[in-house]
Amino acid sequence: PLLALAVMSREKPGDHPEYLYFPMPQRGIERTLLRAGVKTDADLQFRLECNELPKQVSFAVDLEHLGRADLTALNQMCWAIHAMRPPERKKLEAAAVMAMPHGPDEVRRLTKNLDQFDFVPSIKTPAEYGRYMIQESGHFEYDANLEDFYDFLGYGLQRMEKEQGRFNDLGYIAYHGTTPL
Repeated sequence: PLLALAVMSREKPGDHPEYLYFPMPQRGIERTLLRAGVKTDADLQFRLECNELPKQVSFAVDLEHLGRADLTALNQMCWAIHAMRPPERKKLEAAAVMAMPHGPDEVRRLTKNLDQFDFVPSIKTPAEYGRYMIQESGHFEYDANLEDFYDFLGYGLQRMEKEQGRFNDLGYIAYHGTTPL
């Protein structure tokens, strides 16, 4: 699971907790809450047991103040992330740093729109980005004999300005969508 929550009722604090393992079928959430004796948001008490979400996604989701309705959104977000391969999850984390989503619904929408982001992992400087674009991106034919004549830094800076991309701890990310972040 991406997330595991121990769920308890505030009315029955001594009872053993029930567990939610996200992603899970929606019916499973309702059954687990019933088994735990949770009837209202005020009655819901939980403890985070396991968090395998990408780090920046965890920051975007307020796991401390969840209500019953939030559990559905959290589950849908986990389904969307669960379907992703590891490189896509890393791209999602980089996009979350750039877009700063608030809540599971915004993270889920971000997962659906990752194709509007360009991501180059492990790139830290404009010169590295220029080198990547010229040598590895497939946009150009690179000739190693002309290595000394390429201006990797200049090209990297030009591309970054045009794309309005930025660096973060994960690499270089640029947004090409039409809707403002």
